[in-house]
Amino acid sequence: MKNAIWKSNFGVIFYTSYMLIYFSMKNIKQQVGIAALLLIIILMTAACSISINTSINATPDEDSKADTPAGWLTYENDKYNYEFSYPTEATIGEADKNAFNMTPEEYKSGFTFEGLLKKYTGKICVNARVGTGYMAIAAAANEKPNGDTVTMCLRTGAGVCSPASQKNGGLSGNYSSDVTVDGKKYTAQGIENNCPGDAQPYAKSLRVKLDDGTKIEFGGFANSKEEYATLEAKLVQMVESYQKK
Repeated sequence: MKNAIWKSNFGVIFYTSYMLIYFSMKNIKQQVGIAALLLIIILMTAACSISINTSINATPDEDSKADTPAGWLTYENDKYNYEFSYPTEATIGEADKNAFNMTPEEYKSGFTFEGLLKKYTGKICVNARVGTGYMAIAAAANEKPNGDTVTMCLRTGAGVCSPASQKNGGLSGNYSSDVTVDGKKYTAQGIENNCPGDAQPYAKSLRVKLDDGTKIEFGGFANSKEEYATLEAKLVQMVESYQKK
C-alpha cells in the first residue's frame, strides 16, 4: 500500500511559556483560549510532531494471533526488529531527515541530518494514524544516554482544559491503563482531559516503555469519552499486536 508524502513540523513550549507554532491555526476561535489550543495541538500532532514519510509498503496480516481482526495489515520494522498489525484505513509513517534533532556540538562535529537519517533510518520513529487517533513507536535507540532524543517522536508535554471549560467542571489529570505487549503486562501512563465546551471535549494520551527501552504511545481526541472508547479499543488492539521479531 502506497501513501502520499505527508509532513508536519511544530514547536511547543509547555506550562510556563507560550507556544511557538509552525503552522496556521486561523480556524481556531479566539475564545477557546491558549490552554484549549494547546490541548488540540498536542493531541492532533503528538504522533505527527515530526516530519514523516508515509510511503510505506504493507503486507496482509496472515498471523494466527486470535485478537487481530481479519483483514488487518502488518507493518514490519527490519531495522529495529519488530512488527505490529493495523487496520487498512490507517496511515503509517516513518521519520524523514527533517525529524532528527541535532545539538550545536553535533553540528560543529560535522553531523548532518542526512547522516543521522542514514545512521538510524526513518524506522527509528514510526507512527500509525487512525481517524483522530494515533500510535507512535520510538525505538530504544531514539533515547540518547543524556536523556535527549534522536527524533521528536513522542509528545513533549500535556494539554489542559481552557479556563472557560474549567469553570464548567473541565478537568485534566493523570491516567493509567494496563496493556499486554509481546506477552507481558505493562501499565501505560499519561493524561486524560475532560473539557466540556472546548473544541475537542475529550482527549487522552498514554505511553508505555517496554523492557528493551522501546516506547509506545497512543491516544487521540473525540467529542465524548464514549465516542473515544470505540477509537481507543482499536488503538489498544494495535498496541497489543506489537511483537519483537
